[in-house]
Amino acid sequence: FPSHDMKQEQIQIQEKSLKILETYPKQFYKELVVHEIKDVFDMNLPSMAVIKRESGVMTARAVMVMMITDVALFFNTGQNMNQDQVAELSDMILEDYYYLNMADLKLCFKNGKKGSYGKVFRIDGNVVLEWIEKYVEDRLRKADDESYKEHESTKGQKVLIGLEKLYEKFKKDAENS
Repeated sequence: FPSHDMKQEQIQIQEKSLKILETYPKQFYKELVVHEIKDVFDMNLPSMAVIKRESGVMTARAVMVMMITDVALFFNTGQNMNQDQVAELSDMILEDYYYLNMADLKLCFKNGKKGSYGKVFRIDGNVVLEWIEKYVEDRLRKADDESYKEHESTKGQKVLIGLEKLYEKFKKDAENS
């Protein structure tokens, strides 16, 4: 389990991220470099729910609109999303995927642009929501794998610590007898 100092450090990182995001949202998004899901876990950025709670609904919505607009402008399908569609999709993502953070969404959208979730013939809310669903499945799988690896790496240590405690108890009991 994370130590108190580690938790404090994570809180400070999230607070700094929020301040930068509120002041320079486009630069923050542009400078966000994510290559794989493990990068997302390592960054410890605030979720969209935290952004919404701490910086306000308008900031969270503006961030989502910026990210979705970036995706829509990437594709030259001739059938781009209009402002109302982008706004509605932003609200849907904030409502249903509030637990994701900007790094999650940037990686998801990057993968979508690359065709990782299938060939793109049009860009609309359904396509983006399908990408997010597939991304969330990948993310959950990766989180499960990471958790199992951590469990395996500490399993032997826990047994050893347990044996040491048992030995100390037996030793103490023997001394008291």
